[in-house]
Amino acid sequence: MKYPKDMDPKCVPLCNALNAIPNIRTIESCCGHDRGPFVLWFRMDDRRRSRYLTVVARVFDRRYGGIQGWTCTLDNGDVPEDQPIFMISSGSNKGRVAYNQSMRIAKNIYYTLGHKAFCRMFLGTYPVLESKRSDRKSCDTCGAPCNRAVKQKLCSRWSPLTSVRA
Repeated sequence: MKYPKDMDPKCVPLCNALNAIPNIRTIESCCGHDRGPFVLWFRMDDRRRSRYLTVVARVFDRRYGGIQGWTCTLDNGDVPEDQPIFMISSGSNKGRVAYNQSMRIAKNIYYTLGHKAFCRMFLGTYPVLESKRSDRKSCDTCGAPCNRAVKQKLCSRWSPLTSVRA
C-alpha cells in the first residue's frame, strides 16, 4: 500500500498490519511525536463484511495479547460518512513505549490472521495469511515471526533485495 510522503514512519508497520485485514483500510494516523498518544483511524470497505472486525477486537482484548491503555473505539467524526470510522489510540502511552507497543500489536495482527482455528471459527475461512513452517524466522528488522511476504507488509524498512535494513 502506498502512503503519503509525509506519513509518520513509526505508523507504517501498524497501518500495514491493519490494511492486511480484509475489508479494513487505514485513513489517517499520527505517532504522537513523543508528546501525544499514538492514534490512527480506519474504516471498513463493506459493512456487510464486518466479521473482520473480530480480528481487531481480539488483538485489543487483553486476554489475547492486548496492551493496557490501547483502545479501539467507534469515532464520531465531524464529516458525515457513508461508513463508520474507528479510532485506535495508545491512550496515555506515548513516545518509545507507544512505538514499541504498536509493533507488538502489528505482530499480533499477523499472528491472528495466520491462526487456522481462529480464522475458521470466526471468519469462516482458511487463514488469511499462511506461511510455510520452514519460512518461520524472525524478521531482521522488527523481530516479528514472519515469512518474506509478511515481512514486506510489517516492516517499512525491509528491503526485498538485501533482506536487511534499507
